[in-house]
Amino acid sequence: MDKINRRSALAVTGAGLTAALAGVSASVAATAEPQPSPIMGLFREWEAKYAQTSDPAPSDEEVDRILDECRELERRMLAIPASSAGDFAAKLLAITSYGQYSLEDDAGGSFMAEARALAGVEAAAERLNT
Repeated sequence: MDKINRRSALAVTGAGLTAALAGVSASVAATAEPQPSPIMGLFREWEAKYAQTSDPAPSDEEVDRILDECRELERRMLAIPASSAGDFAAKLLAITSYGQYSLEDDAGGSFMAEARALAGVEAAAERLNT
């Protein structure tokens, strides 16, 4: 039977450590740039589109067309349940145009229902409405 000495133990440990670190490095590299959620992807599209409304001197017709496209992106965002606070915030920013407008059209109440569900106050809100 071979004796385990310090040198052989370090060699095995070093190889094991190197393999483990390689696995961790690959894992970190794979998660370093997570894919945006569907809502965040739509929000980034909305941001780019909305920014076009303040491009130098767009015509009224062009602004109307851009805003129609923004509203379609908003509708698509609202149809997807938020999976994080960031998703919910993105929806709020889009449907209020960065807070410039109030939340008048609540997509049939679905946005506030989602807010209550995310905050865990659905039952309390229902009691207030009865």
